[in-house]
Amino acid sequence: MSNKIKLLIVIIIFLIASQWLAVRMVYKHKLNGTPAVVLAGLYNLKAGTIDEIDQSFVISLSEYLKHREFVLEYIIKAGDPAMSESDADSMVWNRLIKNTWLNKLAEENDLSINDEEFDAYLQEVPDLDSFKQEVETEMGVSFDDYSELMIKPLMLETKVYDHLIFNFGDIEGVNKIQAAYGELEGGSDFLSVAQEYSDDMTYVDNTLWVSEDELSIMYDPVRDLKEGEFSKIVHIPGSYGTAPGGYMIWFVESSLEEEGKDSKELRGIFVAAKGVDEFLIDYLEQVNINKLY
Repeated sequence: MSNKIKLLIVIIIFLIASQWLAVRMVYKHKLNGTPAVVLAGLYNLKAGTIDEIDQSFVISLSEYLKHREFVLEYIIKAGDPAMSESDADSMVWNRLIKNTWLNKLAEENDLSINDEEFDAYLQEVPDLDSFKQEVETEMGVSFDDYSELMIKPLMLETKVYDHLIFNFGDIEGVNKIQAAYGELEGGSDFLSVAQEYSDDMTYVDNTLWVSEDELSIMYDPVRDLKEGEFSKIVHIPGSYGTAPGGYMIWFVESSLEEEGKDSKELRGIFVAAKGVDEFLIDYLEQVNINKLY
């Protein structure tokens, strides 16, 4: 065997050994920051897996490390003494489990956040330029990174959640609102049914005026209703990561026509839908979580 071949073999063995050592250092928490993220992405390293009966889903280590760096940087910037690195690790791990589950459901149901939806979301942010500056100065990350780590996952969470609700994933909530609707159809008094079934008495104790030119989305379900009549069951979507959705039955308390425009005074029976975290808990009870990092 020639010296060149021997040298080549030595070099190959050295490279393999050094990469193996580097990977071990990542998993032993001896290599952190950007080098660890790059190495994790290069070798598709796993932070863990979610194992179903017939398939597994990978929790990416590079994604875990990017989220961890973001959280730790934010803690440093915010100067929060109450949160430790252990707290950050737990927060990131739970978030990545949730993201993996959401991405699985999104892929199975052809759900995604496109550029138009993202731009529309940004247009609703008051003083966007100041918000971007605040993200970069107070959180220590670029706005693009913040969008990928925070905004888009929350938008996808809302879209997946609404899909679960629209497709009757919430059996308990659906049964409850249908029972209320059945009693109204049977001739029961609206206020009596509302007292029994509504999860939020704000919509019962107070009225809301809607008109055909101001709130068409809310007006459409009651457009053809007269005073004393009630609507079909209406789905109320959740908002980005803040409020759960639910189901509403609107009741027309009174109506008014001015200058050819119709307005209606409404009360409502609201039944809160199962929260997204409750759906996640149900899923996690059926799978095994394998943490590798």
